[in-house]
Amino acid sequence: MAAAAAAGARAVLITNVYSYGPPRTRPVGEDHPREPQAFKGRMRKEQEDVFFEAHRQGRVRTLVARLPDFYGPWADNSFGNISLRAAVSGRAAVWLGPLDVPHEFVYVPDAARAIVELALHDDAYGQAWNVPGPGPISGREWLTLAYERAGHRPRWRRVGRTGLRLAGLFVPLLRELVELSYLYETPPILDGAKLRARLPAWQPTPYAEGIRQTVEWMRSHPSSEA
Repeated sequence: MAAAAAAGARAVLITNVYSYGPPRTRPVGEDHPREPQAFKGRMRKEQEDVFFEAHRQGRVRTLVARLPDFYGPWADNSFGNISLRAAVSGRAAVWLGPLDVPHEFVYVPDAARAIVELALHDDAYGQAWNVPGPGPISGREWLTLAYERAGHRPRWRRVGRTGLRLAGLFVPLLRELVELSYLYETPPILDGAKLRARLPAWQPTPYAEGIRQTVEWMRSHPSSEA
């Protein structure tokens, strides 16, 4: 914030849904209580509060953009791309939580376009904005589309809390995911009404098309783990 203030710059925080905590409503609007119960969620809320306070004090003009899980070109550090990489290689994908619970993903180019357009509007600052995907999709539907577009027979295995705890004995990152298990058991589905009202021309890419484009990109950009 000090650097942005000194430069006379505006600041945009691109974050996720962790600060909301377990969802009380479906969909989750920007006015949903922020009640994070996990360490990562509390840290996200602190980041948001820094941005909101800087704007309130008039030091820096800020806005906060909240995204669900994401996927797309150059987004391999994401749950969505990990499953798509498995489909492209024909390996069994790993899915966290129940397969038939509605989930949500946003295609990275869609999110980028929405955030840039918001940043160009003066009246978008001092607020939080949900940047949703095209709607809920179950893990089973997501994986079926992934393997269809990749041209491989669907293969996957589900990992729940117990599996994460066991894996966390060897991989600390997975241990941290245990307290975020609600994101896969009762995931927040974002309400995009506010964004659509502000950017009526913006439309998220349907899952089938976004997955197709990402699979094509992956074939020309092999993973180092493939």
